[in-house]
Amino acid sequence: MNTADLTSGFGVFLILTAFSLNTFGILNREDRSYFILNLAGGVLASIGAWLIQSIPFLVLETTWTVVAIAGLAKSFRITKNSNHAKI
Repeated sequence: MNTADLTSGFGVFLILTAFSLNTFGILNREDRSYFILNLAGGVLASIGAWLIQSIPFLVLETTWTVVAIAGLAKSFRITKNSNHAKI
């Protein structure tokens, strides 16, 4: 296995782990850990796609990463707004 295979392979593993844990009710899709697994997986898979110069895979994984960042940011805003509501 080369660097691209290991990098993208581990990234895909993280994404599938998040998906599986969510599917079986172990991890809620609102949890930050769900977004962090998807973010880390997307970044690693994007790097792997870049290394093998696969543009479709790069577009897919970069989009996955951006959506995970947006979800993570939203989770922080929800927590911040919830804390203000309690005061």
